[in-house]
Amino acid sequence: MLDTNFYLRRLQGKLAPDLAAFVASRRILHSGVACSELAISAGILDPTHPATPHNRKVVLDMLDTIDRTDIVAPSAETWAEAGMIAGILARTQHLAKPKSTLTSAEACCQEGLRRKLINDTLLFLSAREQNAILVSMNRRDMDLLLRFRPDTSVLLFR
Repeated sequence: MLDTNFYLRRLQGKLAPDLAAFVASRRILHSGVACSELAISAGILDPTHPATPHNRKVVLDMLDTIDRTDIVAPSAETWAEAGMIAGILARTQHLAKPKSTLTSAEACCQEGLRRKLINDTLLFLSAREQNAILVSMNRRDMDLLLRFRPDTSVLLFR
């Protein structure tokens, strides 16, 4: 299973050849969470920027190459566990200030961090649920998540 950062690095041509060969030699499960993050990145591009049509097409073309039968979604149980773990990590690792003391800009950033944490946790737990290896360059969050579920297989890359 591929983390969103893998797809982006591949699109940028920045994957190590040995990693690309490793992934190419295996059956890949695609996470609905990662596909959603990629689709959001295509949708959020500034329509007035001259590079947007090309960049959007590259991402959408990549999504179109994914066989829909290879896309998996987290179960209800995984969603619930991911919410709990992401909440614990938000409280203990990422968001030290109480919500009542935040400025509006800080509150907005915290909401973004919460979304990132839930997505990372969903990807991680989905890989576990599917008995798949998660290929990710997100060392910090994966190291934290492995404390909760050390039986999950993660291949970290740079």
